Amino acid sequence: MFFAGIDWADTHHQVAVIDTQGLEKANFTVPHSRIAVKARSF
Repeated sequence: MFFAGIDWADTHHQVAVIDTQGLEKANFTVPHSRIAVKARSF
């Protein structure tokens, strides 16, 4: 199981994903645009 946190902002969005042990599995920034958000969809 994984948990995701998203910091939604006006110019970009920060995403962090951790596992059940609290270990970071992913951390990335997505520009604030429809194309960028769609490209990073899972």
